[in-house]
Amino acid sequence: MFSWLAQTLDTASRLRRADDESRLSLNALAMVSLVNPLSEPQGRRELAGIRINWTSAPVQPVVDGRSFVDGHAGDWRVGLFKITADVEDFRHGTTVRLEVIQPGLTQRAAAGLQVAR
Repeated sequence: MFSWLAQTLDTASRLRRADDESRLSLNALAMVSLVNPLSEPQGRRELAGIRINWTSAPVQPVVDGRSFVDGHAGDWRVGLFKITADVEDFRHGTTVRLEVIQPGLTQRAAAGLQVAR
């Protein structure tokens, strides 16, 4: 009887831990989706007891966007980046690591580049 109770409590503890990690992953994905890796390739943010540290690396070279009208270089530079984020929830003592691929962009004028027309 006691071993059954211990096993049940252990299973419940593992389920709680998996639930905490799942919630933290979803919150972290929401936070990472706000990051523009082209203008902020690495950083740190804290919100509501969650700390996220990330780094990013280009998956492909950053390129000039093209105008749909005439095919010339557009006003934006775009790239695809792999973001690796370490996330910690202080309230529950939970940590996860995420890797996501998302675009980054910046205006050419903000990058100090002339837009050729």
